[in-house]
Amino acid sequence: MSKVLIIEKNKAINATICADFDDLYKKCKFKKADNFIKIYEFTNALENQKYCLYGRLVGKSSTINEYRFRGFDKTIYGACAVILTNLDNKIVDIIQDEWIKYNGSKIVLDIEQEIGNIIISQEKNKDLQGKLVDLEQEEEEEEEEEEKDDFKLNYGSELSEDMYIYSSDDE
Repeated sequence: MSKVLIIEKNKAINATICADFDDLYKKCKFKKADNFIKIYEFTNALENQKYCLYGRLVGKSSTINEYRFRGFDKTIYGACAVILTNLDNKIVDIIQDEWIKYNGSKIVLDIEQEIGNIIISQEKNKDLQGKLVDLEQEEEEEEEEEEKDDFKLNYGSELSEDMYIYSSDDE
């Protein structure tokens, strides 16, 4: 009997004990073992361990697992299981905090990279004085200036409209 982690589709992580790994799909709340396979293997070289991910890669769109895994971007359907083994493929009890630390460090780096990309895109929108510039507002101001310039060019020409004052009195 070994401790495994069950990751629900809503990102909840539960630790449970599994006696028979042939019935691991039952721990993930599946009725049948159809399409329940070893999906991926995360190698932790520092600890000389491997995290094995078991689950389904086919299913209904309403059962998509929203949990983000380190270095893995395929869609998993329903709950999945994470098992810890040593390099000799002997199953070891998994500790939830260690898994979160191992898997979470990559997610934090991904978020920092996304924030860095946002900052870089904001840097591109700065003017020479270093102030943020709203590109849409600048485009609107340029259009207004063009309209004023067009009015100045057309005023007084043969094709410009004359302003007439109409009165109802006959004089």
